[in-house]
Amino acid sequence: MFGFDEKKKKIFTICSILYAVLILLVVVITNFDRFSSFYAWMNEKLAVLTPIVVGGVVAYICTALVRFFQYRVYKEVKSNRTRRSLSIVSAYVSIIIILMLFFAVIIAAVIFFE
Repeated sequence: MFGFDEKKKKIFTICSILYAVLILLVVVITNFDRFSSFYAWMNEKLAVLTPIVVGGVVAYICTALVRFFQYRVYKEVKSNRTRRSLSIVSAYVSIIIILMLFFAVIIAAVIFFE
């Protein structure tokens, strides 16, 4: 393709996709009233998928935390089963603590700035 090497082909492909998405975005924005019924239909369908997406994100974060605890914190434990169990419990406790702190900050902000 015009004597491009692999790197230039990849950049050309990415730029082409970005331009196509930009043109599509401009068309959608300029014709928003025509697409509003389509958006309502899509929102209805996506509402069903929201719990699945949230579950996937939580699972991804939990997996990263479990691996961190398993290979960094509990690497001294000899039994794989015990190390994995401790890692899972630690990941859940960490997420619960982070959520509690998050909600404590939000509640404090609501109380003080009421």
